[in-house]
Amino acid sequence: MIFDFGSILVILFFIVYLFPIIFFPSCKRNEVFGLRHKKCFELEEIWHKIHVRAAIMTIPFAILNLLLIFIKNAIAKTVLSLIILTLVIVGWNIIVKYTDRDYFKRKALEEEKQLKEQIKKESGWR
Repeated sequence: MIFDFGSILVILFFIVYLFPIIFFPSCKRNEVFGLRHKKCFELEEIWHKIHVRAAIMTIPFAILNLLLIFIKNAIAKTVLSLIILTLVIVGWNIIVKYTDRDYFKRKALEEEKQLKEQIKKESGWR
């Protein structure tokens, strides 16, 4: 029997991984589809950056999951597929955390630079 439960699960997870890879970069901020973290809903720019990075991060895990089809043991396929799924979810959470931090850090630096330029202009510097 070529298709055991593990092979079916591997193919099913690969199809599930294709949805974020294909649709995350182009989806607009919404309540139904996408990563629904509080930080994602703050700005459209953050939503887009997080989802593009999440889609790119999912690609190697989808390929790795597809390679599990060549393993003969169904239980090993199942366990490894679930481990890969867990790693994808953890990776998405890490992306949300660090993309948000990066955005606001850069934004604060830009605001500080603009404030310094404004002070120079008001004090007579050219």
